[in-house]
Order: sequence, then structure tokens, then C-alpha cells
Amino acid sequence: AELLATTGRLLDAYAPELLDMLIRVLHSASSPLSTHAAMQALERLLSFASPSAFDNRSAYERHPSLLGTLLAIFATHPAGETSASVVRVLGLLGALEPLRYRSLITRAVGMSGGGGAPTAGVAGAAA
Repeated sequence: AELLATTGRLLDAYAPELLDMLIRVLHSASSPLSTHAAMQALERLLSFASPSAFDNRSAYERHPSLLGTLLAIFATHPAGETSASVVRVLGLLGALEPLRYRSLITRAVGMSGGGGAPTAGVAGAAA
């Protein structure tokens, strides 16, 4: 993660792949240590890559279940550096308009075959 600070704009070519990889790690993280490391790396990636590096698509558009994943991590790690990192990542990602959020969730559920919401317990947060 520390390399992200020194690479500058060289990072932009790899930013979409790194974003995808880090979000996969967050979805499958089985230990608090791996969750913490992935959150710190995601925070640094979003801090140092230019917004245009992500093909002008927000992380929420690329990964519709991301908001639910971040909120679940925040709920399961209520205190400490991991929860602070989640708050910083949410700030870096920016606000998501509620109607846009609902359309992303609808698309995510449709892509997964409708077998369960990817953001369990978060549906009320968008209302």
C-alpha cells in the first residue's frame, strides 16, 4: 500500500484492476487482519489515483454491492483503525444519490440471479 503514494500517475493504468482485486479481498476477507489491510490499501488507492483512472465510472457502479460491504465491515469492526479507514473510504468515494443506489442494487440482484440481496441489512439505509 505504501507504494501507491510514490507511484504518482503511473498508478492510473493499473487502478481499475487494483480496485477490483481489493474489493474481491474485502468480500472474501476471513480475518480482521486481511480486512484491515485491504481497507488501508483501498483507502490509499482512492487517495492517490486520479478519478479518470477508473474509466469515469464510480466504484459503486463498478461494484454495486460495495456500499453494503463497507457498511457491514463498519458494523463488525465498530472501533479502531479499520472502522476509521471505512469512514475515510466512504468519504473518498463520495455521496451516492438514493435513487441511483436503488438502481445499482436492483442491477446487482438481477446479475446475481435474484438469490439474495448483496447488501443485507442495508436496504433501509438508502430510504
